[in-house]
Amino acid sequence: MKILFLCQTVPYPPKSGVLQRIYYLLRELSRDNEVHLIALVHRDILTDDKKIEEARNHLKQFCKSVKLCMLEPKQSRINFIRTLLRSVFSFSPFSVFAFKSKCFQGHVKTILQENVFDLIHVDTIALAQYVPENYSVPKVVTHHNVESEVLFRRAKTTRNIFHKGYLNRDAKKLLNYEKEHLKIFACNFACSETDKEKLQSIDNSIRVEVIPNGTDTSYFVPNPNRERNNVIAHIGGLVSANLDAVMFFLTEIWPIIKREKSDIHLNLVGRNPPGMIMDIARTDKNITITGFVEDVRPYMEEASLIIVPLRFGGGTKLKVLDSLAMQKAVVSTSVGIEGIDVSPGKNILVADSPKKFADSVIYLLNNPNIRKDIGKMGRKLIEEKYDWKLIGKKQRELYLDIVSRRRVIV
Repeated sequence: MKILFLCQTVPYPPKSGVLQRIYYLLRELSRDNEVHLIALVHRDILTDDKKIEEARNHLKQFCKSVKLCMLEPKQSRINFIRTLLRSVFSFSPFSVFAFKSKCFQGHVKTILQENVFDLIHVDTIALAQYVPENYSVPKVVTHHNVESEVLFRRAKTTRNIFHKGYLNRDAKKLLNYEKEHLKIFACNFACSETDKEKLQSIDNSIRVEVIPNGTDTSYFVPNPNRERNNVIAHIGGLVSANLDAVMFFLTEIWPIIKREKSDIHLNLVGRNPPGMIMDIARTDKNITITGFVEDVRPYMEEASLIIVPLRFGGGTKLKVLDSLAMQKAVVSTSVGIEGIDVSPGKNILVADSPKKFADSVIYLLNNPNIRKDIGKMGRKLIEEKYDWKLIGKKQRELYLDIVSRRRVIV
């Protein structure tokens, strides 16, 4: 098949959840298909021209062509504010304005004039604006989350009344956008059965298939000899849902744990630690903030367990899958395990209240044999269901089915 892949971000290096999913599935898709990639450059990820060129060259190893455009709101603070204001006074949601790009539009127009594709892959619903209605081949879209649902959840956990009002309004606009655009795709791909149900609740006439998130079992390999007692870790950039999760943990869970375990140590591993987190760490010698790291595996290896105290967010959390692949015991909220076929008490512990979350962490720290057994069962689950090669094979088979039907929805 010849596939045009429209992407919200440059999927290299694959250092975060969304980037990992795009990168590995793009690589698997390219094994027996000709894939042409058009992607938006996020300047906070690819910070200079050298990194952009490295990403382009790497992706050209398995993509037939690679076209990159700047994501304008992330080029400067002024651009971001201008985009925000445009969305405030519009019926369209912020994400649609955030992904507007004349460069991107130009590349799409040119490549469609010069090529005949079998399928167009759109990597998030806000990029539906680039799908030409009169180009009669199947179009598919990936939903990393049900985006309107994520915004509604964020609004619930936000205390600032103005921010809450903005998020609720934008969530309603995004829900309307989803209702209008879901039906233009021959297939909508969800990351979990939970997200599939949510998408079909928006429009029960659409086709939805689940392509779950996964992990690279040859990269995330257990190394139990490096584990240290009473060390726990949170993995993930400290923005949005992760920032809320860490603040929830530090303010409501961490004090309970420290009363029982005075020698406990917490590693917060991820980019963009804000001032409020830094201030807490400065007064607590039991906390280490690493900032961005090139390789998270050493921090995962030394941790006795991994915490995932998420309160909102959608899709499947790749950091959970990566942690299970590393044979690590994980304590998570219910939100953190959405879309993952785990068995609480067998291969993971789940707790939502601060007291129960703290008790679960303490229990695992005090019972190393149980902790190890849970970790082993987690690795077994990953090998059976969540290896990228297995998931990529399923995606290729679904694409073949869609193209063979030549089902076009305009």
